[in-house]
Amino acid sequence: VLLVVLVLIPTSGGKGAGKKKKGGKHKVAAGFGAGLCPVTEGTLDQLLKAGEQVFKRPEVAEDCYKRAVSADKSSVLALYNLGLSQMNQRRHEEAIDNFEQAISLHSRYGEAYFGLGSTLYDKAGPTAAAGQAGSHKKLLNRAKAALKKSVEFA
Repeated sequence: VLLVVLVLIPTSGGKGAGKKKKGGKHKVAAGFGAGLCPVTEGTLDQLLKAGEQVFKRPEVAEDCYKRAVSADKSSVLALYNLGLSQMNQRRHEEAIDNFEQAISLHSRYGEAYFGLGSTLYDKAGPTAAAGQAGSHKKLLNRAKAALKKSVEFA
């Protein structure tokens, strides 16, 4: 069972979304996927909006969100959307890391808990293979706890 969650949070007004560094633009490190993102340098909001516009192409959206995280490492929205783009590519570990990082910056960010829980559930799969029942159960328990928090903080 593949659970695809596509929840985009508006780019203005969210925690860490609208911050601008001195000069109004964020400098972005080079070396992200040979220019996949249509915005190579801009404000955090511009990078987030570019990711939203290409979200149906998760590898391109991921590049935009990596640039956004590079521009502002404290943007929970950029980390959350980066996790979503990785989850949609079934790159569970990277998605989990980004959702957990967003949660560490904003412990009541319900959407990040939902993304984390959904990713853990997808990673666990519908059944455990022989000899993996213990790790399967741990993943499902972690998923359940994260999803419960997502409802609590919604």
